[in-house]
Formats: sequence, structure tokens, C-alpha cells
Amino acid sequence: MAQLATTSMTSLWTPDNATPCTILVETGVDGLLAHLGHRLCLRVHDYRVELRRGHVSALMRSDSLRVEGVLREGQCATGVLSRRDVEKIEALLRSDILTSARWSDIRYEALVTSHDDPGSLTCAGDLTLRGVTRPMALCGRLSAERATLSGSLAQSAWGITPYSALAGQLRVADTITVRIEAALPRERAR
Repeated sequence: MAQLATTSMTSLWTPDNATPCTILVETGVDGLLAHLGHRLCLRVHDYRVELRRGHVSALMRSDSLRVEGVLREGQCATGVLSRRDVEKIEALLRSDILTSARWSDIRYEALVTSHDDPGSLTCAGDLTLRGVTRPMALCGRLSAERATLSGSLAQSAWGITPYSALAGQLRVADTITVRIEAALPRERAR
């Protein structure tokens, strides 16, 4: 495994940038009544991701995480939850889960490495969430047009107690998945 060879060019993604980037968080359900719960698809709406010389730096606002929908057969289905339920979940994320008033920033700093398999890459670095920094790796694929990465994390490692209801019989699973898909700027794709 070697550090990804890159030119001195910098790639930058922000919500208002012409080059799209999507940062999704997927939750699971756990507990005796898990069959009653929804696996949520959440999207980060305020972020800045920069790739420079094999180093990725990401800054995300914790209060910008929004409910996109419910995961059904690996796809994000919209319109399943009522507007009231979405607002309740988002308020809970900001106040109790991510404590956005106290810890507004989520940071990820990592080295990007390639493998013997062309197009395969790994980001190995540190995620700072709620003031706690822990290692986190993202693995994925790189083509001329796009990078797709994913990784899992246990919320409890960052001091987060997953949401639970019905005396713990229905709860959000501790492990969540982060997925990032970014179109590469045309200059980089050439």
C-alpha cells in the first residue's frame, strides 16, 4: 500500500460547488422490536472537503445533518416519514445525539492510500465527533470521474448513546455507515 500519487492540484467540494459531493449516514435498528423501526438515510448539507497531495481534510457542520429518507433494499426512499417525524428526528440529532450547540464541527483528517488493485483506495485517519477523536478508515473505489468511499463506526466509541424507545426494545444500532460519493473535477479526470 502506498500513498496515492497526486499532482499539486487541489480538489475542493462544498455544497455550492459545481462538482457534486454527497455525504450520507445510514443507521440500523436493533432490539426485540427492531422490525418496527426504520433504517434512516441522513445527509450532511454543510461541509467542506479538500483533497491535496494524498491528504483529505473534511469539515462538516453537525447541525446540517438532515433526514433524507428511509433505507429500503439499499435505496433511500423519501416520503415514508411524516414531516412531523422528520422534524422530531432532526431536533433529537441536534440536541441529544450530536449535541450541536456544544460541538458544531465534525472533522476528518486522513491520508489517501492506493492498493495493488487499480481503482481501489483507502482513507486512513482520525474522525473528531463531539469532541472525541478516534481512528476511522474509509474504503472505496476511484475512477476518472468519481470517488466512492464508505466506512462504519460505533457511535459509542465517540461517547454517543444510540437513541432508544420502548424501554430499549427498539433502538438505533450502535454501528452506523458513512458513505461519500464525489464527482472529480474535469481537470482531474483528464
